[in-house]
Amino acid sequence: MLSNEGDRAIVEGIVSLAQIFKCQVIAEGVEPGEHGVMLLRLDCDMAQGYSISKALTSDKVLNWAKIWEPDPN
Repeated sequence: MLSNEGDRAIVEGIVSLAQIFKCQVIAEGVEPGEHGVMLLRLDCDMAQGYSISKALTSDKVLNWAKIWEPDPN
């Protein structure tokens, strides 16, 4: 999606359709961080992936949420 216009168009189309139908979009497998930046530019503001955090056990999530800061980009 970062270097292929066709891939970016597919992602943009999916995000747009979800917005039209008032559905949430959660991008999965977001890595590297540049993917997150592009998704934000395409109005997709929910994501999961290693650029955000590795998988956590339930006892570690609350502490992670207290200290996590988004990428400044």
